[in-house]
Amino acid sequence: MIGLNEKLTIQYYDGVSTYTDYSDELFSYLRDSATITLASSEAIYIGFRKPINQIYVQLDEASSTSTTLSVKYYNGSSFTAVTNLHEETNAFTRSGFISFDRNLTDEAKTTINSTELFWYEFTVGSDTTEMIIKGINILFSDDNMISEREPALVSSDFYPENESSFVNFHQAARNHIMQRLRNQGKGVYVTEENGENVLYFKEITAWDLLDPSQLGQASTMLAISMIYYERSDSPEDKYYQKYMDYRKEFNDSYSLYFLSIDLNNDGKQSDEEKQDYQTRVINRA
Repeated sequence: MIGLNEKLTIQYYDGVSTYTDYSDELFSYLRDSATITLASSEAIYIGFRKPINQIYVQLDEASSTSTTLSVKYYNGSSFTAVTNLHEETNAFTRSGFISFDRNLTDEAKTTINSTELFWYEFTVGSDTTEMIIKGINILFSDDNMISEREPALVSSDFYPENESSFVNFHQAARNHIMQRLRNQGKGVYVTEENGENVLYFKEITAWDLLDPSQLGQASTMLAISMIYYERSDSPEDKYYQKYMDYRKEFNDSYSLYFLSIDLNNDGKQSDEEKQDYQTRVINRA
C-alpha cells in the first residue's frame, strides 16, 4: 500500500553535476523551507511515481526577477514542453498553482540522480533572486480563492502569528477532505477477475485525484470556516456565525462533485473512474 504521506521527489540541479534533494524540506507547508537562487542554466526537477498535472508552490520570500518559467515533461527520449501551462507564480515571484495538461500518450519515466520516476523539469529564462520556498505539494485552494469571497480576510490582521498567508488552513482543509473521502469509501471498487467480482480497497491520497480543481470550491469554504472558528471566542459572536455559515457551504459544495479518482495508478482518467460523489462502489470490469 502506498503511504498516505507520500511526497514528491524534489531535486535542485546546479547545471553542472550536483543535485540537492529538498523532498523532505518541501513536503509540508508548515515546517521547513529551502533557500534557492535558480540560475537560467539550472533546474528544479520534480518527480513522482505516476504522471501529475498540478502542484502548489508557497514562497516565504519570492524572486524579484521578471522572467519566464518553463515546465517540461519526459517523453521517452527528451524533455519537452508541457501543453496548456497555467502558471500562477509568475516565475516564482509569488505563490501559486502551476498546472498543465497530462501528456499520457508519450509520458515516460526517466532517471534523475539515480531515481527513476516521472520527472518534470522547471527552468527560468533569467536568474532569479534568492527565494525561500516554504513548500511544493498539492493543495485544493489558496488565498486568492479566499479573496474572491472574503477580500478583507486576506490581510495581516487575520493571518496567523508570524505568517503571511493562510497556507496552514489550506493544508488542513486538504487533509480533512481526503480523510472524509477515505472514510466514505472512495477507494472501494469492484472489478471482475476470472469471471468473479472482486472487492478492492485503495487508500487514496490527494495525488489520486485526477482533477484536484474539482474540490477547489469545497476546500475554500472549509478553509474560511476554519479561519473564522479560530477567531471566535464564543458561539454568540459574529465569527462563530460566519464559521457556521461557511461550514454549511462547505458541506453543500462537497456533496455536489463528481470526482475522477485514479484507482489503478496509471495516471489516466477512464470513464469508470468518473465517480458520482454519492457512489461508494464502482464497477471497473
